[in-house]
Amino acid sequence: MISYLCEVKSSLKKQSENLTKLEVDHDSLRAQYTAELETAERKYQDLLQSSRDEKETALAVENSLREHYKQIMM
Repeated sequence: MISYLCEVKSSLKKQSENLTKLEVDHDSLRAQYTAELETAERKYQDLLQSSRDEKETALAVENSLREHYKQIMM
């Protein structure tokens, strides 16, 4: 009986150690995931801003070319 209780206690201690290790790993992975998510969000916002800037530039060039064309045709 004492031997059985010692085995159970040993098993519980190992499970507790494994649980602690898993919790640490989980926290580490969550921190990594959060950092990667923030990086991806920043890149997405940068791409959106870049797209808006390129569209604005393209419209400005188009308007400028139209004006030059009108001036040439007069």
